[in-house]
Amino acid sequence: MTTTTPDLGHPSRRDAERVAPVVAALAARGVTVWQDASEIDTLASIQRAIDDGLANVRALLVWYSKDYNASRACQWELTTAYSAAQAAGEDPRRRVLVINAESDTQAHIVLPELFDQLHLNAAQLSADEMAERIQARLDDAAGGVPTTTLGSVRALGRPTWYGSAGLGSTRFVGRLREMWRLHATLQAEQAAMLTGVGGAGRPGVLQVRGSGGMGKSLLAEEYALRFGAAYPGGVFWLRAFGYSDSDREMDPALREAQRDSQIIGLAAHLGVETHGLSMVQIAAGLHRHFARDGQPFLWIVDDLPPVVGNPDTELTPWLAPHPLGRTLITTRARLVNHVAAAELPQLEVDEALRLLTRGKALSAADEAAARAICAELGYHALAVDVAAALVARRGYAKVLENLCQPDRDALEFAATQFREALPNGHERSIAATLLASLRELDEPARDLLRLASVLAAVAIPRELQWRAVMAADALDEDDAQDVTDPAAAQLIDTSLADDAGDGALTIHTLVVRTVRFHDGRPERVEALRGAAVGVLLTKMPSVVDIRTHEALKDWVAHARQVSAEAEDVQTADLLGWVGKHDQKQGNYDLARNGVQRELNTMRRMLGEDHPHTFTSLSNLATILQAQGDLVGARRYAEQVLDTRRRVLGQDHPGTLTSLNNLATVLQAQGDLVGARRYAEQVLDTRRRVLGQDHPDTLASLNNLATISYAQGDLVGARRYAEQAVDTRRRVLGERHPDTSLAAWNLFTILAKMGESEPAVHLLVNDLLWLLAEDPAQLGAAQRQIAGMVRKVIGEASPG
Repeated sequence: MTTTTPDLGHPSRRDAERVAPVVAALAARGVTVWQDASEIDTLASIQRAIDDGLANVRALLVWYSKDYNASRACQWELTTAYSAAQAAGEDPRRRVLVINAESDTQAHIVLPELFDQLHLNAAQLSADEMAERIQARLDDAAGGVPTTTLGSVRALGRPTWYGSAGLGSTRFVGRLREMWRLHATLQAEQAAMLTGVGGAGRPGVLQVRGSGGMGKSLLAEEYALRFGAAYPGGVFWLRAFGYSDSDREMDPALREAQRDSQIIGLAAHLGVETHGLSMVQIAAGLHRHFARDGQPFLWIVDDLPPVVGNPDTELTPWLAPHPLGRTLITTRARLVNHVAAAELPQLEVDEALRLLTRGKALSAADEAAARAICAELGYHALAVDVAAALVARRGYAKVLENLCQPDRDALEFAATQFREALPNGHERSIAATLLASLRELDEPARDLLRLASVLAAVAIPRELQWRAVMAADALDEDDAQDVTDPAAAQLIDTSLADDAGDGALTIHTLVVRTVRFHDGRPERVEALRGAAVGVLLTKMPSVVDIRTHEALKDWVAHARQVSAEAEDVQTADLLGWVGKHDQKQGNYDLARNGVQRELNTMRRMLGEDHPHTFTSLSNLATILQAQGDLVGARRYAEQVLDTRRRVLGQDHPGTLTSLNNLATVLQAQGDLVGARRYAEQVLDTRRRVLGQDHPDTLASLNNLATISYAQGDLVGARRYAEQAVDTRRRVLGERHPDTSLAAWNLFTILAKMGESEPAVHLLVNDLLWLLAEDPAQLGAAQRQIAGMVRKVIGEASPG
């Protein structure tokens, strides 16, 4: 009978010859071994290999040489198998079998629990002896390898990401011990939370601390990717914007609003109701969702500032909303004493060397220079990464010489900008490295960094890059892309930016800070900022459809950042669109704050009587109404109406819209008589000015039907609704959605009056096309209609 064990952990080429005899010996014993010998490194290729191989095997057999730790694919496969078994409640050591490929040490095997369980040492045992012991473990029913495949006990695919999408980096090196400790702590803290015993600090929460550029965010991202099998409920990423790259720190109230906006977006993406609900209610909805799902999930809060007040009020709102979630926080400073903390050290010597050399073999002289460069930079991850790009152009000796003799700019930059960001004694060398890379950039690449300096610390979409440059320099679309695409490639090649996918760029705040310090063209920065505002203004109207919010989340973050201080009309207009986004999400406090600031700017720049000011005031009234502040909403709606009457005249469409809005507020207040009076004025004027068939006139008919229905005037409601249906049938046709909507309103009124047969006939004629334009679906649509009919008639006429 054939037994299956997994692939052999993607052994390196120099290990392949040693592995082959073991595979052959296992095959001779009837054990099927799946081995992927292809070169894999990207996220997609690694996941594909895991899906193809690891999911269909019983255990992972690891050929653990000193090269194993340098392979992202190998480590990903190992952590997937280990965490999948652990999450399924099994002993992971039953699923992961290790062959120590080194004769002199076990120190390279990072996780102590994996020290060769079977005493499998390639230097001490023959291939046949190892195969015999492996087969014995596979056949051992008592405590041996389970008969089920890894894929059957836990989903091994990449977890679903919500918020910032995790891509990791092929340049990520080392941090293995940190990731395993992080995982052990999170799992231990989760166990403590569920059992009530063990664990120091707040259960289920871990803060990873380190100075700027150490790779905290990338570590969190890579951890989530590699240990994704432990979190089938998904990975949720929140940005806390804790440390600004400018001189202006984020206002705490705005940070709170940013957090709430992200949580609302996550909840909406999960199908949790958010509209018009408080954050407490939304958190309760998320709690119920995760309870129903029943799956562990990872909740990442990136770049959280220090907690200076009450932890329960400042920290708790950031934490995972259910005990099944583990919260991983990245920060530069200790948050609170009762949260477990892991200090992220600088890279180890060999890790920094591998990052600097990109894994290439060096001559003795170059290796000595490379080690000196790493030491001079304090093994700082970002600085070493940037230095690697410099080395590719200048050579190791020249880069080392520049670091040992930093120029005046580097000394000043280190003293003024990096004193708090890099408290490790290597500020001067790190500053010199960043400045040297910046000086070698072409002007278009500098422009992208200037653009980044006015935007949010999130991915910059490719479209925003080229359209901003196009607007700033009056280029056509093709020429703008011919400028920005090579510029983006240069930033990636110099390690000053990372590819965030689809041409988007992410740029570290320390790089942006370097640009702010070094760049001597503030007028160019301002030109790009103005261009970005214009580009964002063309994109933001899409936020009226909440279905676009996930795709626009980075655009909205940039719009929010750029409009934080609205000192001109265009930026204030952008601020209003951000408020519209927040309003559509149901985040009325944030929307109200933004629209109020927009209104203040419009009043100051344009005056009370300008149409832009009218619009801002009207939007503010709408938000207040949604919040339930009907008194405030009525006051603002009356102000807009009075001003538009005076400036635009009684019959202007804008005046009629304001009159209709006021009627809506009065209806919400329960003043149905006043609401109907204003609504009738709107209908009469629209009929006279716009005509019977104008869409606004038809909307007025529907509004009056609704108000009359609320008053109990079913005869009047029916009259208005029938006029709306007849006109829309004639003008728009029976299959138009607006006709169907009007028909549904009339159906509801007729059902309330007890006239069920005409109501059913009307519904079938006018609503069938809305529910199923595809003839193949008419049967299902008819069943849906029947259920709707029973519901409405049953509610309208009991019995």
